[in-house]
Amino acid sequence: MLCPLTFVFAACALYWSKWPNTGIVTALTLPAAPIAALVLSRKGEKNLSRQFAPAWWIVFFLGALSLLSWLGSTDFGGRGAIPGGVDIALVAVMALVTYFWAVRAGVKAHCAGLPGPDPVLDAEAVQDDVRERELTPA
Repeated sequence: MLCPLTFVFAACALYWSKWPNTGIVTALTLPAAPIAALVLSRKGEKNLSRQFAPAWWIVFFLGALSLLSWLGSTDFGGRGAIPGGVDIALVAVMALVTYFWAVRAGVKAHCAGLPGPDPVLDAEAVQDDVRERELTPA
């Protein structure tokens, strides 16, 4: 109960930072995806879609929040197309939808073995992986 509520408050805090700041955060964050794809492909990752599938929620979240901020009430720097009060309710609903999408994606990714062994629960597997990397020439 506390985690979804906290995520909603974090989304509202970002929204309240006013347009164009929300757009700037999106513009600075989203270019990380192609950079990550480049790094993963150089490391030999063959299935980038498998690696990125659990992270599409963040693209949706930032894009939707930026759009709501741009269209939202003038109190928060928006165009005023969405009246005050309604804009906050839409941010809260969008954040809840995104939160449960992100949790589901994370659980599915963990069950699929992404990104790898859990460093706490699978400490022995992590140690074996480290030893194998030390023995393998780069």
